[in-house]
Amino acid sequence: MSEESSAVVLGVGPENGLGASLAKRLAKEGLHVFIAGRSEDKLKKVAQAIRLSGGSATAVTTDGTVEHDIIHLFETVESNGFVVDIAACTVDSNISMPFLETEIETFTKLWTQNCLVGFLFGREAVKAMIKQHRGTLFFTGATASLRAKPPFTSFAAAKAG
Repeated sequence: MSEESSAVVLGVGPENGLGASLAKRLAKEGLHVFIAGRSEDKLKKVAQAIRLSGGSATAVTTDGTVEHDIIHLFETVESNGFVVDIAACTVDSNISMPFLETEIETFTKLWTQNCLVGFLFGREAVKAMIKQHRGTLFFTGATASLRAKPPFTSFAAAKAG
């Protein structure tokens, strides 16, 4: 089986969101795009839009907070005969809450949805890239990670991580 170039984009949601826009752009550049996110319906719409524009895409329903899902995502790429040339983590989750009213559950949820996802995705992407001796890994961030403003302190901490 020949190894073809691909991109993996985690955090694909609405068609006009960052993850979907990035996936569409990468498909236009000739990469087969593996799009991943929690909503199967949204992934199907983005994959269809990519195909209608002449690109190719595979939708993989993935919860970035679940280790097995991330491992499965990269196994899917490999089992379909592709190498990961570009991996992009565009997951973004935010809850507006004043710092002094933030409970541990909220802080932990934001940390899990932003920081832990980055660790899991990055680890599996690098494993794939080491095997193939190439690849580029991107993480999208938020201005809040550099200069937090109330009431987004928990989000800022998670994005900075």
